[in-house]
Amino acid sequence: MNSSKSLPSSSPRVVALLRDAERLLQRNDLPGAQNAAICALALAPGQKRPRLLLARIVRRRGSSAEASVLLRELARDHADDAEVLSELGASLSETGAFDEAIPLLQRAVSLHADAESWFALALAYDRNNQPEESLQAARQVERLAPNHVGNRYLLARAQTALGQIDEAAASYRQLARLPAEAAKAWFSLLDLKTVPISAAELARLEALERDPRQSRDDRMLAAFALGQAYEAADRLADAMAATTRANRLHRNPQAWDATAHSRYVDALARAFAPAQDATSSEQGEQVIFIVGLPRSGSTLTEQILAAHADVDAASELPYLHELLTEESSRRGQPLVHWAPQASPADWLQLGQRYLQRTARYQSRRRFTDKMPENWPYAGAIRAMLPGARIVGCQRDAVETCWSCYKQLFAPGHIAYSYDLDHLARYDADYRHLWQHWQQYWPQACRSQSYEALVAEPEREIRALLEFCGLPFDPACLEFHKSRRTTRTASAAQVRKPLTATTSRAVRYGELLAPVAEAVARARAARTIAS
Repeated sequence: MNSSKSLPSSSPRVVALLRDAERLLQRNDLPGAQNAAICALALAPGQKRPRLLLARIVRRRGSSAEASVLLRELARDHADDAEVLSELGASLSETGAFDEAIPLLQRAVSLHADAESWFALALAYDRNNQPEESLQAARQVERLAPNHVGNRYLLARAQTALGQIDEAAASYRQLARLPAEAAKAWFSLLDLKTVPISAAELARLEALERDPRQSRDDRMLAAFALGQAYEAADRLADAMAATTRANRLHRNPQAWDATAHSRYVDALARAFAPAQDATSSEQGEQVIFIVGLPRSGSTLTEQILAAHADVDAASELPYLHELLTEESSRRGQPLVHWAPQASPADWLQLGQRYLQRTARYQSRRRFTDKMPENWPYAGAIRAMLPGARIVGCQRDAVETCWSCYKQLFAPGHIAYSYDLDHLARYDADYRHLWQHWQQYWPQACRSQSYEALVAEPEREIRALLEFCGLPFDPACLEFHKSRRTTRTASAAQVRKPLTATTSRAVRYGELLAPVAEAVARARAARTIAS
């Protein structure tokens, strides 16, 4: 329809369609809401309201990139509209375009400082690993909308990242008073792993898990929380039972194929050979990659390095995986197929792009990239960034697998961890490939034993610093005093000094037999496959 014949947004027909779209959106009927918004837009194509509503619906459907295109067009016509700028900034934030998103959101709150605009800014800061700024923005939301539930969680996340554990615990306890938030809040509190709960609080959590009125997801959250609480109370049989229930309740949308993953790992080993390491370039010497399974000591290793005056800790960066995925898409082949054909110049160019994306972390002599799941890419790291160091974290396999099994990870991540056999197979794949990388590049790959670090911290820390090309810094021995931010599952734990505690495997004894048996089966399967 020609825009000259369009109806105003106040037209009864347009108003009715927009009302239907908003009602359907509130009911989470996204296809219906989108159809109604498209019809309203057809009648009033030049009007702000149907265009903005359609973009919101598209964004809710998970198409933030598509929504950003619609919103950019709208922003050209409404350059000083806070509502439009906030929506565009939030959409760009979801795509990871923080350099563009954050200034737009800052502009939006300068034009109209309402709670939702401040919340969108706080969320963007959080996603961009800026907890101090996120906390400041979240405080503005709290001032304007004290009962904003999403903001209370955001406050607690920022407090945790900044080491304000008592404040985060208080935030979660406030949320736990809300019936609709109780399971999530109790899980978040116990997931801090250093905050004890009272007998009365434990009883409330037990009742919550037993309550048949709770959803499956809420009972799962309560069961994971109970596993942590029982372990802290040394009720180990109860901890094992609760953790097993939690994993059975977990709904994993990603089916994990352990056999296919093992084949992929073997293909990676064949795709990268020492011949590809012929370059004399020192590109990437400022980067220290920290890899391994979750819960194997990677956050502790980064915390130690972060205490050094010459190190900036960047935590879990997505850029290596993003770059390799983008290159695979460009070439129309998976990594294992194109890697052997890529020239040294191709690899170095990819490395330059990685360094461009990580420029904000390069103000010091070294920076860490602690994305545990980068371990399959050690060969690509060597080709892209020949000067980089790679630290592979190692912990007893039963300890590692149990620690992962009782951890609920972010949705869509670590899909292998909710089944003991899958988890043990993944652990065996990591150990097999890491040994392979170490044999190829011993000068660039260091195994960091968690147990050795706990037993002899000064010796291990000195050796780690030497490997990273850093002089000894006594501050690394007191890493727990560092004020750096960290957002992983170990965020509160790494703010405490190392203690030579008894291993969980010893404490649990035969209760962990199912874990040990899964580890043994996985090792046997990996030995046969090799």
